[in-house]
Amino acid sequence: MAHARHWQHDGGVGNSFSYLFGPIVAFLAIGVLVVVLRWAFNSRKTSVVAAAPKAGSQDEYTLDGPRVMVWPKDEQRARQTLIS
Repeated sequence: MAHARHWQHDGGVGNSFSYLFGPIVAFLAIGVLVVVLRWAFNSRKTSVVAAAPKAGSQDEYTLDGPRVMVWPKDEQRARQTLIS
């Protein structure tokens, strides 16, 4: 005759806080995401999302040769790079 095996719990039982930990962390993470996204996509000019590009006037560009846009302080270095 087979003996029925009785399982006995021999470990500690967690407190009720362990059931709240997961949802609390989830709500905090969602709250952080909401704050970051509201900051990133706000309607004020402090947004980190790039604005739509604006075309400059024709006199702002050099039209001869390859067209490379560089900052004014880097113009000479860019010209030297294009020559070499």
